[in-house]
Amino acid sequence: MTLEETLVKFGMEPKEAKVYLASLELGPASVMQIAKRADIKRPTAYLVLDDLCAKGYISKTKNKNALLFSAEKPETLLRTLKTKEEVLHEAMPMLNAMLATTKERPKIAVFEGHEGIKQVYADIYESPEIIFFGSIKDVNRHFPEIAKKFQEIARKKQTKVRDLLANSPADLEYARSAVGPNYEVRMLPPHLDFFIDCAIYGNKIAILAVKKDLFAVVIESKEVADSFRALHALAWQSAIPIENRPN
Repeated sequence: MTLEETLVKFGMEPKEAKVYLASLELGPASVMQIAKRADIKRPTAYLVLDDLCAKGYISKTKNKNALLFSAEKPETLLRTLKTKEEVLHEAMPMLNAMLATTKERPKIAVFEGHEGIKQVYADIYESPEIIFFGSIKDVNRHFPEIAKKFQEIARKKQTKVRDLLANSPADLEYARSAVGPNYEVRMLPPHLDFFIDCAIYGNKIAILAVKKDLFAVVIESKEVADSFRALHALAWQSAIPIENRPN
C-alpha cells in the first residue's frame, strides 16, 4: 500500500493526501511549489491547503511577502485518531440508546398493486405457523391461484394454520376444502363480515386490502403481532367451528 493510499484510508480525500505528502517532502513551500509537486492545479491546491489548515494537518506562515505552507508532523495524524476515538467513546452510550429505541419501533412496509399483494402472500407462506382472519371471496376474485397454492403448501410443509373466515358461500366452500389435521377453520357469526384479509406470522402482521384498491401493509413488531394474536384468540372462542356448520 502506498503512502497516499494509507492517508486515504485514514480519512483524507485523494487530493488532500497528495498535497499533504508534497508539503511533507518540500518543507515550507509556496502554493505553486506544492501544486507542482502534487501534480494538481494551483487553484485546487489553494482550496485543499485551506481545508488541511482547518483540520490542523498544514500550517501557514508569512515570509516577507510570500505565504508558505508546512505539513505538520505525522504524529498529528495519530493525535487526530485518538481525539476521534475519545469523542466517539463519549458518545457511545447515547448512540446505543438510539439503537435500542430504533429496535423497539415497528417496521412498516406498504405494498401496492397485484404484484405487491403476491409478494406479501409469498412472505406469509414461508412461515411455519400462520393465523388468518378475513374473507377469501375477494382474494379468489383477484388471485384465484393463491388460495389453492396455499392449501398445497400447508399440506406439504405441515404448516400449522388457524383461519377465521367470514360467513359467505365462497368462504364456506373454501373452509370445507381447506380444513385438515394442521388447518383449523372457524366462521364468523352470520351478522359479521370481513372486508380484508389479515395474517399474523412470526413477528409480523399483514393487512391486505383485496376488495377494490389492491394494497397491503406489513407491520413487523413482536408487541403488535402478539396483541393481534390475543385479539384473534378472543374472536376464535366465539366463532363457529366449520365441523359444526350445517351442510
